Parts: sequence; structure tokens; C-alpha cells
Amino acid sequence: MRIERKFLLDPHLRLYLPLWKLDGTSFRSEDAYGHLCVATGSPWTPRGRTFNGSGQYITITAPPFLSDTQGTIIFRCNGTAGYPLAVEAGGNYFSVKTVALIEIYVGALILRGGIGTVGSTDDLTIAYTSNGSKIRGFVNGVERTFTVTSGTNSGQWFSSCTNATTFNIGGILSGGGDYTGRIKEVLLYNVSKTPSEILDDFLNE
Repeated sequence: MRIERKFLLDPHLRLYLPLWKLDGTSFRSEDAYGHLCVATGSPWTPRGRTFNGSGQYITITAPPFLSDTQGTIIFRCNGTAGYPLAVEAGGNYFSVKTVALIEIYVGALILRGGIGTVGSTDDLTIAYTSNGSKIRGFVNGVERTFTVTSGTNSGQWFSSCTNATTFNIGGILSGGGDYTGRIKEVLLYNVSKTPSEILDDFLNE
């Protein structure tokens, strides 16, 4: 028997985008704030919205969660190139990559970790979390070890991107790295989820 998706009742859920739902070219997220998301391209399929690596985005302008100092973001996706998410302020990014490696970029900080053994056609559930002092990454509920290749991992989150103006899915609007692949869902919380909570989310997806 399928377990009810209890995350929808979590008071810390800031954003939920079920991109597998058909809602037209403009659609509303299902979080408590009702942010309006604008889709440019990114055609709908029953398994999520697809991105061709060339200017296809889903954008939320100035959502309040850009000031969060910690949190958790979860993607259900499958891609071959590019960056599925970016928080932007001019040339300053908080961006993540989920292809071949899981990577995160915040200013001078660059973190890289392995995806592990997965099939090329498998959907992945990838989570990043910060408690304000350290960023951690998970693939299909299992924590991966990050290597710091630049800067210091001190738990940077969206607020580290000073004067951020957009939350963008599908690439970096002002800097390339457009995503090629499919994204099924995006979940965003304003708390750092524990490893057991992230595993529970994956098992009950």
C-alpha cells in the first residue's frame, strides 16, 4: 500500500513544485505561499518538465525564501548536462549540478561529491541541506561525501547570495550552464532535514 505523501503537511515546506502536473504555461506552486511560477519552454510530460539546454526555465521572482539562512532542497530529476537550479543576484550565484557529480557553488565555495552507481535512465532523488554551518548532499537517501575544491564549507545557503532576485530552475539566467534533462518535482524547506528524514522522503516518494 502506498504511504500518503505526508511532506505536504510539513509546516516547514516553503515550496513544492510538482512539475509532472499539467497546469498550462503558467502555474502555481502548491506551497502555502502560492508563488506564481512562470515557465519558458520546458514542455510538460507525465514524468515532469523537460529542458533542452537552451534557454528553457521555470522562474520565481523575489520569493521570500531567498533570505533563508538554512534549509533543504530536494530534486527528483534525470539529466545529462547543466545546472537544474540557481539563485541569482547579478553575477553572484547559488547553483547546483546533478549530472555525473553532485556539485554546489556559492561565491568562492565549490563542493563536489559522487552520484554513485545508478543507471543512465534512472530518476534520482538528490537533496542538499544546510544547518547554517555545513552543507551536506544525498543521492537516493544516501549521504555522499563532498570534496571542497574551493573556499570553505561553512553552511552557505540562499542568503549568502546577497540581494538575490530570482529562484530559477533549468539553468543560470545570466551565466549559461542551461540544464538538459527532466525534473519531476522540487521541494524546498526552511530547516535542515536530518539524514533519516531525507531517507524517509526518498522511500515514500
